Amino acid sequence: MSTVKPRILLIKRFVETVYVKYDSEVASLKKIPKLYYDVIDPLSVNRQGSDMGRQYCTGIYYTNFDDLIIIEKSIIELQKKFNKSITIEVKPLKNYYKAEEFH
Repeated sequence: MSTVKPRILLIKRFVETVYVKYDSEVASLKKIPKLYYDVIDPLSVNRQGSDMGRQYCTGIYYTNFDDLIIIEKSIIELQKKFNKSITIEVKPLKNYYKAEEFH
């Protein structure tokens, strides 16, 4: 994971996200996606609420490949609740940059 912070104006392909650190003794990875699904629209493409654009796509970005199986299973379970396809992007996290304090 890169720690170099680029100038935001030079980035064309980025996604706003939240980096979640958790204690697996307190909360399991099986529980966390369910909480996430409660606050997003999993059918929306490049939009959340009134925010629109590629940076607002819905996604889960993992840092541990072993977590992918749990994430994929949670999406399969979520899909059972909808007739339309889930549009949640699932990819490894490549870069993460903290937002400005005012963000």
